[in-house]
Amino acid sequence: MTRSHPRTHRAREILAAVGRAYPGAWDAADRLRAMRGREGLPEWPEWCYLPLHAAYAIVSGGGEHRVPYERAHHVGILGALAAWRMTQGIYRFDPALYAAVVETELDRDLPRAPLYRLPEWCVYIETPDQVWRIAGEVRPIYGVWAHLDWDERVEGRPHDELRLVLDTARTPEEALDPWAGCMPIPLILGEGTIADSLARVLASGAAQACAHGLEPPAELTDAEAVAPTLWPIVSLILYLCADDAEIGDGSTRPANPEPRRTRRHGWRLFAADGPRVWDVGVRIGAALRRAYQAEQTRQESAPTGRTVRPHIRRAHWHTFLAGPRTGERERRIRWLPPIAVNVEDVSKLPAVIRRVEP
Repeated sequence: MTRSHPRTHRAREILAAVGRAYPGAWDAADRLRAMRGREGLPEWPEWCYLPLHAAYAIVSGGGEHRVPYERAHHVGILGALAAWRMTQGIYRFDPALYAAVVETELDRDLPRAPLYRLPEWCVYIETPDQVWRIAGEVRPIYGVWAHLDWDERVEGRPHDELRLVLDTARTPEEALDPWAGCMPIPLILGEGTIADSLARVLASGAAQACAHGLEPPAELTDAEAVAPTLWPIVSLILYLCADDAEIGDGSTRPANPEPRRTRRHGWRLFAADGPRVWDVGVRIGAALRRAYQAEQTRQESAPTGRTVRPHIRRAHWHTFLAGPRTGERERRIRWLPPIAVNVEDVSKLPAVIRRVEP
């Protein structure tokens, strides 16, 4: 089921707070998006709403202005919100499916191809029970914005990044605060583990901090320590990108807006007028709960024998050889989504909604 336009939500309140901090930012983002491939701007891929270079120009004021180091994190936050503003999709996982997906560890190469199938330019995923530890403080992660960024200036060729913004703000009004606000985290897509991707970014950030006479917290320089916090989040993102991801009730699917013709300005994109909540995994969550209860009953009534407990088999990597049989072949990997084991056919189950207050 999809519940459209709730009266309020943290993500929406943060969007409003950042808009107040940078008046005119959203109009500027709309103009820059409309100039894609024209007036000296590159033709960036359709899966990217607006490269962060453009968000940098908005935060800095454009021209030769530079963003001061203490506000550098504003670029990632504003860039994510500019993309999310267009659809304002909030993804709420069924508790049973959520628990299964977040347990999936990504201990090999960060898969690249599935991430280009994000249902919207930027998504906001609610993340109950996830926490961020920084400077001795344990702060809840209320949710995460996720989007893809395109950068054409690295080593003379473009590269792509999975951009995360952790909603760790103590209050929506503090979203841009360097310590009490949201936490932008970029992951460069390519070879290596999540920790490897993160290490490159953390090393660069640490070098910039030192150049400004600052010492970053140890929590922000140890990629191996930070990566386990990101594993569950990336697993949730990958589920949304899976071919068989169960999003909504099947009657409609999330999508980016289509341009509309206007009399004065020609074709234009219009931002959503409010948040839209998408329930994720309602049927498979119901199937899991029913199967767990049935299995528990069978175990209590039949102490002998052996059965396979219904569960979601953890997402895992599959390696395979690609290339002509007579020539050189290369080993590749494919990420397989969580697989239901000994669970009823979820397509035959009713969509039972478990209401969760925002």
